[in-house]
Amino acid sequence: MRYTIGPIPSTDAALAFACHRRLAATDPHLFPRTAADIRLFAENSELFGVREATSRQLVGLNYVVLDQAHKPPAWEIGGLTVDPACRGSGLGLALVGFSLAHTLTFQMPWANGQIIVAHIHAENNNPRGIFQRLMFRYSAQVEIPGHRAPASMKRNAKGTVVGDELRFDPEGVPSLLDALSWGESGQLHNGDEIVVERGAADIKQILRALREL
Repeated sequence: MRYTIGPIPSTDAALAFACHRRLAATDPHLFPRTAADIRLFAENSELFGVREATSRQLVGLNYVVLDQAHKPPAWEIGGLTVDPACRGSGLGLALVGFSLAHTLTFQMPWANGQIIVAHIHAENNNPRGIFQRLMFRYSAQVEIPGHRAPASMKRNAKGTVVGDELRFDPEGVPSLLDALSWGESGQLHNGDEIVVERGAADIKQILRALREL
């Protein structure tokens, strides 16, 4: 298989929402986003995706958005979804790694007094290996009262949605570079090809910027 990866333009926001809705519908651990959310993320260059190169079908999505209410302000990586038919290929790691590297390069969060976090539902083990590989560390427990959480999300016995906040710090950059090795080889670990979308930031530019952090 051959894939492309990169930011999702606002012109594809409706397509991205359809993909998000389809993949999130069967996942009670995922915070469902509205069409307006997805459009705003795309307009702000905060939405990232993987496409099957020939069909141009989206097979993976996530976002990295700035939460000013977080103390300190935090860029949150969330909404990771990968089509079940493509899981096990390394696309999830490639997508999280690329979106994280893109944010570090062009948003410069650490220079602006911001941090990088991810929130994972307490019972969701699927993405944990990805974030462990990238050296995200447990930071805090997060709880959403039942009346504030979307109805589709899984709750505990108290009716609360509980998750873990994981934090990415500069010590994780070498692991991030290792996870982005496909940027040099053009291949995922299973041999599938992957390249950055035409017109998006050059992956080699991003790798150089990471090495200078």
